[in-house]
Parts: sequence; structure tokens; C-alpha cells
Amino acid sequence: MPDGEVKVRPEVIIEAEYEEIQKSPNYDSGYALRFPRMKQFREDKDEADSLGKVENLYDSQ
Repeated sequence: MPDGEVKVRPEVIIEAEYEEIQKSPNYDSGYALRFPRMKQFREDKDEADSLGKVENLYDSQ
């Protein structure tokens, strides 16, 4: 795995806070979170948000 790359399995859902979403060619999604931090675990959620939701959040900044 290259330096700085993190692989995760979709077993735990967290709520994340961040300063902004940036376009990034470094990630498959095309986006990166600036200054991300974990807010809380979300045991009430079954799945993470989709890339479409991230794109909508990016467009609304």
C-alpha cells in the first residue's frame, strides 16, 4: 500500500466533520475532505453515503 493510503472495510459507520470538500486526483472518488475528524459512531445507520451525496455537498459549498 502506498504511503498515506488507507483501506477500510465497510463494517463501522462514523459521522465525520470537515472544513471543506476538495476535488482531488489522488483518490478514486475524485474528492478529499480537508481537515477531517470523527464526530461519532453511527450504530443507527446501515450504510455509508454515496458518492452522489458527496458531489451534492461539494456543489453546495
